[in-house]
Amino acid sequence: LRALDEVEVLPEGVEAAWAREGVVGELTWRGAFKRAGGQVTAEFTFSVPEKGGARVAFETGTAKLTMLGGWARGVEGKAAWTVATKDGTERREVKFAMTGNAGSPLKPEDVADAAGDAAPLISAQEAWRDGERDRALELWDKAGADAGNRWGARARVRAIDVRRDAPLLGQAAPAVKAPAWIGAVPEAGKWTVVYFWATWIPRCEGELRTMATLLKGRTRVQGASVTRVDALQAEDAVRDAASRLALPFGIALDDGSLARGFKVEELPRVFVVDAEGKVRFSGSGGETETLKALLDRLVPE
Repeated sequence: LRALDEVEVLPEGVEAAWAREGVVGELTWRGAFKRAGGQVTAEFTFSVPEKGGARVAFETGTAKLTMLGGWARGVEGKAAWTVATKDGTERREVKFAMTGNAGSPLKPEDVADAAGDAAPLISAQEAWRDGERDRALELWDKAGADAGNRWGARARVRAIDVRRDAPLLGQAAPAVKAPAWIGAVPEAGKWTVVYFWATWIPRCEGELRTMATLLKGRTRVQGASVTRVDALQAEDAVRDAASRLALPFGIALDDGSLARGFKVEELPRVFVVDAEGKVRFSGSGGETETLKALLDRLVPE
């Protein structure tokens, strides 16, 4: 449910239905909300894309959230997947349920103020969902600094979490330089999608191919992939992957300096750096649709 992180304010007695959707890593979720009789219910679905040759195939999961008086009252749902084995397949399923105490609803005279306080948080959520994560962080900071905003504490916590997970977001990125390159070195003064990866992570090759497709035909955006040559990964393994992938952008053979500069603590990671050198997006490598929407909007051809 943390993936939802939505703020909605509806006046007492208003009947309404709305939907929200998003992506967390490779997990896609959609929530269909309905308010009737003073109670809000939400039907969630969760899905994971099929992977060729994968040993685990996930089915679409479901969850139902019940709210009362503006507070979560309970959630129940299930998730299922099939595991391939040498003797065949085995289907597994998990069911979950949680309950909680209902809080007090807003007084009618407080609804308008609550909606006004929620507006910057809702805008931040929309910006985050659209890939404009530096803008989202700016809005959370602004709401968190407003002593009169009843949701200010929530905004401050969200900003702290984002800075923990993406410390360079909205900041100047280090120059994309490395001791050696396979292929083209990125040009200065252009938007750059920087992808940190390793040959020993199976998903990375597929994401590199997807990234190449994403950047095809774009003249204002370039790519740069970064991988480290060390005890875990020989240079020959990287060169074999480069030959197999035939990427249209260069591969930096990092000695660890670039990873430290971008504060990369886990792989894969992807960043979008604008022409002025500011980090505009930070996320996992699988957020292709979000990246495409962001580049289409901010760097149109």
